[in-house]
Amino acid sequence: MMRPLIIAILSLFYFSATAQESNYQFNFIGKEDQITVPFEYKQGFIILEVTLNGKDQLNLILDTGAENIILFKYSAIDKYDLTVSKDIKLVGSDLEQVVEASICRSNKVKLEKGVAFSNDLIVLKEDILALDQLTGLPIDGILGGRAFWGQTIEIDYIKEELTIYKSKSAPQFAHDLNYQSYPVTLENHKPYIYLTYRDHNEKAIDLKVLMDTGSALGLLLFSHADSTLNLPPAHIRAALGKGIGGDIMGYIGRLPKVELSEVFFFNNMVAYFQDIEEDLDPDIYAERLGLIGNPLLSRFDVIIDYLNCVAYLKTNERFDDDWPHDLSGLQIFASGRNLREFVVNAVFERSPAKEAGFQKGDIIERIGIWGANQLSMSSLGDKLSKRVGKKVRIVVTRDGKKLVKKIKLKDYLSP
Repeated sequence: MMRPLIIAILSLFYFSATAQESNYQFNFIGKEDQITVPFEYKQGFIILEVTLNGKDQLNLILDTGAENIILFKYSAIDKYDLTVSKDIKLVGSDLEQVVEASICRSNKVKLEKGVAFSNDLIVLKEDILALDQLTGLPIDGILGGRAFWGQTIEIDYIKEELTIYKSKSAPQFAHDLNYQSYPVTLENHKPYIYLTYRDHNEKAIDLKVLMDTGSALGLLLFSHADSTLNLPPAHIRAALGKGIGGDIMGYIGRLPKVELSEVFFFNNMVAYFQDIEEDLDPDIYAERLGLIGNPLLSRFDVIIDYLNCVAYLKTNERFDDDWPHDLSGLQIFASGRNLREFVVNAVFERSPAKEAGFQKGDIIERIGIWGANQLSMSSLGDKLSKRVGKKVRIVVTRDGKKLVKKIKLKDYLSP
């Protein structure tokens, strides 16, 4: 299924200077030099279970593309005994919509197996991101990269394990020949590297991109990135996800070649292009031209050394996998009880869904023999990206009436 655009919201929040005067302290419990904690990799996100102030567990997305720990639901103030230090205003990436939030000082965030943080938190007063709907998973917030300042982290997507190393015991095996090293620029505790994009004329364009484990998009580029960076010939206009002001619009297409190095490169890669207003404050985007997210990063064992400003990548068994791509043209959000009501949020151009007459707001009741209560966002995505040529029967409700739609899956991003 088409993955929702998440990090283009979270990493682009503009925080006032006072909001960044935060207290972070990292502690290993015990004498271990390294600790490994499990995570779940679902819907293109790394989800960690954490305990906040000794209370019930929360699900936080590991988000190297964001700086802070952010909780989405204001009810967490009472539930986790948080003390509000001050209220702040956050401005969305459009610099127009304002979101109110609170800073809560000195809270204890604990991962499994003996890793604890003493952290300030930012709590949104309104859950404008609605990640539950976008992912079909219960998501309470994000764990930003600032929590790991001065440490080294290793992300093993195959074993679904996060290993945290004390700075003095950074993994020496990363210098092995099987790893490719990349110099990292850290800005506001966020890691940036460079990649090269080759267009259809084999012209090479170097791009500074954010290493972003908070994104379920493999490669996102900003429309203003480079005057020579043209959209692919077969691109389509689409809603990439939701932001503060509503749908985030952009384009989807395939790029001929994307290179992380001479050794690590990808052909015919699905990429996303976000619309950026020409008069947007350049300080928000600085020189960043895009981001690489989990669908790309998950093809590697990823190490980020925050102390020495270097990243290491080693290919894993997913490296040569095809790029996941929806073949129906439906963007679907989850809602309702247990997130088992599935609503069409967008219908993409030139797609089978467009040809079949799907509309925004259609409620999916059945796909094939499967009722909506038997489905999840993950299984929906599997059924709508199975293989080119597969016929799918979908029953929807529109204005109280049931309609039967039949589509034939195809790659609508091909010329």
